[in-house]
Amino acid sequence: MNRARLLPLLAALLATPAVAEEASAPVAATASAPVQLRSGVLVVTSSGRRVGLIDRVVGPNDAPTAVKVIKEMQIVQIPVATLTASGVKGRVITSMAYSDIR
Repeated sequence: MNRARLLPLLAALLATPAVAEEASAPVAATASAPVQLRSGVLVVTSSGRRVGLIDRVVGPNDAPTAVKVIKEMQIVQIPVATLTASGVKGRVITSMAYSDIR
């Protein structure tokens, strides 16, 4: 498996609090779906508002730090730490508010 796909999965697993045998379904679904960071992937906010398409991934392949997205005809940078898998192929969710993405 590609390192770029494993790193976000590892980060998600490390950020998830340790729970005994009971894990909720959404956490398991998010942890099993790695964040796809590549050109053309749609970024949306947690409220579902479309931000734009990823134009470029910033940083080394094994440890990307941000993505450059085309938003309202401008290129903006979104930190990878704010991105999670959406469960829909070709789409990721950012925890940032739409107005905070500049």
